[in-house]
Amino acid sequence: MDLERYIKIFSDLAESRSRIYGLLSQLYLQPPDSDFLRELFSQDFEELLSSLLEQPSILGELKEGLLLLRKFVSEKREASFEETMETLTREREKLFTEAFQGEENLRVEKAYREMGVRLPEGAAEPPSHLGFKLDFMRFLCLREAEAWRSGSLEEAVNLLEKERDFLSKHLEGWVSGFCEEMFRRAEVDLYRGLAKLTKGFVEQDGLLLEEILKG
Repeated sequence: MDLERYIKIFSDLAESRSRIYGLLSQLYLQPPDSDFLRELFSQDFEELLSSLLEQPSILGELKEGLLLLRKFVSEKREASFEETMETLTREREKLFTEAFQGEENLRVEKAYREMGVRLPEGAAEPPSHLGFKLDFMRFLCLREAEAWRSGSLEEAVNLLEKERDFLSKHLEGWVSGFCEEMFRRAEVDLYRGLAKLTKGFVEQDGLLLEEILKG
């Protein structure tokens, strides 16, 4: 296989990973207001779920999570926005009180600053919130995809190493337990699916990064 083919494969993979991290981050950070619900029940979101489910690498908890998200969207599409918003707001407040670790704030802020990333001004959540960590991984993956496409192979590998380090230091150690507890406590398929999807994807991505960097 020639170099151009390898670069295309790694670029596409980084972009696909970025999309999943972006989806997860949005679901953790965006409050269930009318804009959120319109996006959740949109054709674009349905197509995104379908395209992810078609990927051969989507197995196990990843697939379970996506199917639960699609089930929620399908069943709630005809319900009133007000009723759905009230249900999701109540569920979100119950589940996400521990979606961050206070002692992590300084460490993750340092990692963000090193890459020139700033949190939104007036952000309601702390820097160590799971949604912000996932969004930082989205950012790194997108930068990696751009590096592959521009032929900056050394930068692409450097970004892969940053992704692996951030994942191992700030996500892998606690996300599994958090998501298992979230799934146990959740009563709405949207958040049950989010728990499965987050746990499965973070675990799979850690293994993937190790494999790529060893190769």
